[in-house]
Amino acid sequence: MLDAITVGQITPGPLLSTASFIGYLLQGWTGAGLATLGIFGPAFLMIACSGYSCHDWSAARKFLMCCLASMLQRWG
Repeated sequence: MLDAITVGQITPGPLLSTASFIGYLLQGWTGAGLATLGIFGPAFLMIACSGYSCHDWSAARKFLMCCLASMLQRWG
């Protein structure tokens, strides 16, 4: 387990790297691939599905600009 934490700290995204490394330890390259797919797959599916469901791009852009403006106001 200490090896997984070490590998996770070397690269960005410690949780993601650790999941892939543990998958490799448990099932070899197949386990690493499945763990990586299990971590990244849902996010890619959500983004792909939301792209098809958002038909009014001007409203989506306006919402995004409001979100970014509020973040800049808070942290900027």
